[in-house]
Amino acid sequence: MTTTQELDSNDQLGRGDDVPSEEPDLSVVVVTYNEAERIEGCLESVFESCRKVGPFEVILVDSNSTDRTVAIAEQFPITLLKLTDDEYTTPSAGRYVGTKYARGDTILYVDGDMHLERGWVSEAYTFLKDNQEVVGVDGQLNERGRARTPQRVDAIRGVALYDKAAVTKVGGFDPFQKSLEDIDLGFRLTLDGGVLYRLPSVAAMHPIAKGASEIRRRWRSGYIEGVGQTLRKSAPQPRLLAMHLLRIRYKILIGSWFTFGLLSVAFSPLVTAGWALTTMLFFAFLATQRGSAEAFRLTFGYALLCLGFLYGVRIPPQPPEEFPLSRVEVVKRVSVLQ
Repeated sequence: MTTTQELDSNDQLGRGDDVPSEEPDLSVVVVTYNEAERIEGCLESVFESCRKVGPFEVILVDSNSTDRTVAIAEQFPITLLKLTDDEYTTPSAGRYVGTKYARGDTILYVDGDMHLERGWVSEAYTFLKDNQEVVGVDGQLNERGRARTPQRVDAIRGVALYDKAAVTKVGGFDPFQKSLEDIDLGFRLTLDGGVLYRLPSVAAMHPIAKGASEIRRRWRSGYIEGVGQTLRKSAPQPRLLAMHLLRIRYKILIGSWFTFGLLSVAFSPLVTAGWALTTMLFFAFLATQRGSAEAFRLTFGYALLCLGFLYGVRIPPQPPEEFPLSRVEVVKRVSVLQ
C-alpha cells in the first residue's frame, strides 16, 4: 500500500524518478467525492476529448470517498491522489493539490460528475493558445448559451482551462475555501490583468441538483459558508472585495430584507406586519413566475445563505502554504504520458 507522501523541496508530490523528461502539453485535474456512478463516464470522456490536444496527463484527487470511486478510477492510466482527512476535503483543496502535482503548462479542471462534450477541449485549448492575453477559458454546461461568439467574463467555472503560470502567479486556488474558489481565482486573475473568456459551445453535461436535499448538502458540506469566508478574506483588497460584493448584490438585498424583518420585531408590531405582508406578496408573485416549489427553494435558500454568511465570516483566512500536504495519499502514480 502506498503511504502518505509530502512535497519535497521542489514542490513535487512524491513524483519519484520514473517521471519522464517530456512534459505534457496539458494536465487534467479531476476532483471527486462519492462519484462511483459517474466517474467511469467522466474519465472516458476526458481521455476521448484530450487525445487530439497532444501529450497529456490525468490527475484525480479524491476527497476521501466512501463509495467505489477510487476503485473504479484505479482502472484508468491516471495518477490517483486521496485527501485522507475529512477536514480538508473540499473541491478547492482538490484543485490546489492537483495543481501542485500538475506538470503541464495548461491545466483543465473537471468535476467528477461531469461528462465532457466531444471537441470542446480542442476548441478551448486552441482558443487559449491563439490568444496570448487569454489566461482562462470555460464553456456552457448542458446547453449552448445565447451568445454566438466567445464572451469576455470576470471569472470562469465548471469545466475550466487555465494557463498554469497565470494561476500560480496570483496564488492559485485557496485550499481552505469552502466554496466560490473558482470565482475568487477568476477575479484575482482579472485584477492581475489576465483575460478570461466563455465559449458559446457546451463544455460538459452536468447534473443539476435542486430541492431540499441540495440545500441540506450545501449546509452539511460548509458550502454556504463560502460567501462570508470569501468576503472576509477579500477585505484587505478593496477592488477584489468590490467585485465579490457586486456579484452577490441581489443576495445582499434579500439578506438585508430578512434582517430588517427580524429587527422590526423589537420596534413595532405594525412594521413587522407590513414586512410580513410584503414578503408574502413577493413570494406569491415569485410563485406565479417560477412555481411554488422554486419560489420556496429560492426564498429559503437565500435565507439560509444569510445564516451561512454569518458562519463563514467568522473563519479567519489561512495562507495556502499551511495546507497539510502530508495528508495526501498517493494511491497510484502513472508517469507515462497519454
